[in-house]
Amino acid sequence: MKLHKFAIVHLGMSIAMTSPAIAQDGSEEDIFTLSPFVVEADPSDSYEAVNTTSITGVRTTMDKLPITADIMTQALLNDISATSDVDLLRNYVAGAGVNYAASGASSDFFGDLAGDRQNPTTFFTLRGLGTGGIRRNGFLGFASNTSGSQSYSMNRFEIIRGPQALLYGSGTAAGAIVVTTKQPIFGENSYEYKIRVDDEGSIRNEIDINYALNLGGMPVALRAGLMDDETETWRDGIEEESNGVFANLGFQLNDRTTLKFEYQSHSGVSTDATNSVVIRGLSGAQQGALGVLNNTPLNVLVNDGRADNLISDFFSFDNANSIEGNIRQSNPQEKYQAITIESSLTDWLSVQLLYADNKFENMQGQSLNPQFNFAGDLRHPDNNPTGDWAIRYQPLQWLDRLNQNGFRGNATAQFDLFEGKLKNTITIGGEEKRTNREFQPWMYYRLNANGEFDFPNGVRNNFNAGRVPFPASFASIENGSFGAPFSILDEVITDSSGNQYRRDHRRIRDIFPVTATNPFGLNFWPGGGYRFEEIEEQGLFATWFASWFGGRVDTLYGIRRDKYDFADLAKVVAFDVQEYSRNAGIVIHLDDTWSLFGGTSDTYLPPIQTKDPLDNLVSPGNGEGDEYGIKFNFNEGQITGSFAIYDSKSKNEPATVNNSINENISPRSELNGGKLGNNGINFDRLSDGYELMIVAKPTENFRVRLSYAHSDGTDGSDVLYPHRYNDQFHTAIVGGQEVVAFSDGSPVMVLNDPADSGSGEIPLSVAMLAGTDPNNGFYTITVNPTSGGLGLAEFNNPGALVTFGGLVAIQNADGRSIGTGNLNLPISEHQLGWSAPDVIARRGGEATTGYYVDSLTMTGIYEWTEGLMNGFMAGATTRWKSGSRAFWYNTSGGRQLHSLPDQFLVDLIFGYTKKLNDRVTWRSQINIQNVLDEFDVSTLPRFADGIPWNARPAQNPRLIRWTNSFRF
Repeated sequence: MKLHKFAIVHLGMSIAMTSPAIAQDGSEEDIFTLSPFVVEADPSDSYEAVNTTSITGVRTTMDKLPITADIMTQALLNDISATSDVDLLRNYVAGAGVNYAASGASSDFFGDLAGDRQNPTTFFTLRGLGTGGIRRNGFLGFASNTSGSQSYSMNRFEIIRGPQALLYGSGTAAGAIVVTTKQPIFGENSYEYKIRVDDEGSIRNEIDINYALNLGGMPVALRAGLMDDETETWRDGIEEESNGVFANLGFQLNDRTTLKFEYQSHSGVSTDATNSVVIRGLSGAQQGALGVLNNTPLNVLVNDGRADNLISDFFSFDNANSIEGNIRQSNPQEKYQAITIESSLTDWLSVQLLYADNKFENMQGQSLNPQFNFAGDLRHPDNNPTGDWAIRYQPLQWLDRLNQNGFRGNATAQFDLFEGKLKNTITIGGEEKRTNREFQPWMYYRLNANGEFDFPNGVRNNFNAGRVPFPASFASIENGSFGAPFSILDEVITDSSGNQYRRDHRRIRDIFPVTATNPFGLNFWPGGGYRFEEIEEQGLFATWFASWFGGRVDTLYGIRRDKYDFADLAKVVAFDVQEYSRNAGIVIHLDDTWSLFGGTSDTYLPPIQTKDPLDNLVSPGNGEGDEYGIKFNFNEGQITGSFAIYDSKSKNEPATVNNSINENISPRSELNGGKLGNNGINFDRLSDGYELMIVAKPTENFRVRLSYAHSDGTDGSDVLYPHRYNDQFHTAIVGGQEVVAFSDGSPVMVLNDPADSGSGEIPLSVAMLAGTDPNNGFYTITVNPTSGGLGLAEFNNPGALVTFGGLVAIQNADGRSIGTGNLNLPISEHQLGWSAPDVIARRGGEATTGYYVDSLTMTGIYEWTEGLMNGFMAGATTRWKSGSRAFWYNTSGGRQLHSLPDQFLVDLIFGYTKKLNDRVTWRSQINIQNVLDEFDVSTLPRFADGIPWNARPAQNPRLIRWTNSFRF
């Protein structure tokens, strides 16, 4: 393990800060107790979440709400030593996970191992369905679910199951994930320094400060913190550096009003890996001698034990995964700020006003590009200049920039009726959010002697705007150097010949004339690889929470109206959605121990920003959910929990399908220069199951949390699309027969006998193309049996063997056209009489994918408070998952479901707490994740045909973390 000088500096700062500290009266219960909009602190040593604001908008105890939720308290976060959302959700929330492969492709199967969490396509699942983004304090979401470790500034995570749109607007049928930031505490001073190391060489430092004072009689409190993290993983070259700062400053302006200013900045640099390196460049003799075929994925060979055929003891999953495909780097930078004012205007009326702004920018780069034989000639150096085993790469980059801001206002009335027999809490509110997002592809371009971009041909309107990109190059991996060949932070790089290259946009604005279809004047194609999106969201909501008959019955009803406007200015796509969402439920308290509950809710899913294969905008969807069950509370809160049965429907869910399906529906045309439509679809997913949650503190020293989930989902009906026809050509009547013609009506002429140039020319008839002319079969087209496309087939002519599109290119030199330009025509208009059944874009009735059917996680900790063991703690987390549904793939025998092996993982927790003096408490803790070192590896089939395509560990190997904290 390595130490870091930053740790020593922070420790010294923390000790120095204790000198002037004066303890003041107060406790965590003093956190804005006048405001119903803020959650009171949970007991510091318990896993029980007493209350939440994430359902109604005001503080409500969990036992009164007709929903189920996992609320991860600060005590649990400390015990399991979780520092990231992915770590927490994948390992410690039953029924939650990473959305492996909603599209059914093995290439989507990465994203949840150490070092993969920066993958921006990674999202989470609940109840077998995909979730939306994580929301900060219930309002603005994080720019990316995977933008970095956030727990240092967070007080707790809330995983609310089922559709929950009342406070959050658009969502999914799965649930909502909300994080609460650390709040200032009035009347208390505290300082905590924490350092964590692990056996991979990682080190993480955190400082958490709460400082309270009075300014002229006005209570003021500051909660602030710092984080610095260097994360190493078990895989060579996969690492992350991140740092952050947060501050939350609170003023109690008077007895009824509180004002808060919140700020957070987070940045980092990370290296991760996705896709698969394949073996290429072997001669036929080498392939036979090694028993390795070209285009065999390297990690499949590692998993099969055949990597030694390439080079002895050189490849393992420590490094094969590290050099998989794109070694991607990310440089996320995020700044969040918010202003909140909360006031109790009267004894029964309170208001909250919030403004928040979030700015996010992430430069991503990849140094191994699958467009260029990136594992080319890996076996032998004959064709690369390094003289070593090498990987071919070409650096590319993308800049993802997001600005989001918004206002929210709530007013809450709390009053009794019927002499206190009916207690009411009514909240009415509204919000407006604006989001601007820009996505730009970048590349490195050669500089001339003056340090300016080189335009050798003087042409500025081609793919790279006339500039010379960095050439595909080789990087040696002979000595086990599996990191990226360049850094994402490099503004200028140099090739092997000494030429310098500076990064710049691949698409340059205003290089073309601005037109209706190209409003930015982008080079190459309008909007290609470039997005500029504007989203405006407006919402009005109201909730009524009522407690009847002296608290024996609690009811909840809410309604929300949303307006969602989207525009992609580069692609000239725009749409708007107006939807209503509802939530209703009831809790019946049978006695002080047992309660029955039931609820129903829905939410809308905004459409994705694309069109379907028929050129229609993808429609918005709707998530619906019902749940009912039992809540229980034994021994005055020592054992609490719930059992729920649920039924969720994701109706008309917007999604995308593989490009090959889109091509089958509407094949690209060589005649007419393209096709309309894209690969968006709508489909239904259904999911039902049951969940058990128990939080217990059976003795003062023992705390336990158990979560179990069973999910079973299926896709709805088949999503069918009719074939479309894009190859229409002009025709004319010549000699009483229909012939292929040019746009001016003149017939297309071909040789009577293509083998005899002197045989004379005749018109190319439609009957000849269709194979129905008994006198001439030379020019019959074999129509593609899947798509019906003409441009992909060849003439039945051994002497000519040209495509129909090739004929067009030859005979179209004078500017006339054969194609009509018409696209997306009904297949019934096919001029050769071709027809076919509808294409299945999404199969109905199949099991949904991306989750385990059964999962359980249980954490238990015991702390000794007397005797020889006084101060020691010991515990464990058990994680069990069974019935994996990974993704579907195709074989000659039909569709197959790929599954991961069942998992049974155990984490051990040991700790010791000692009060060093009157001010300083030291806590040392060791967490051993996956102590049994279970490390199963699965070979993944390619979704198109089932051949082995990737190999992937199902979990991370054993990891030992050691955390020391000093609290003053």
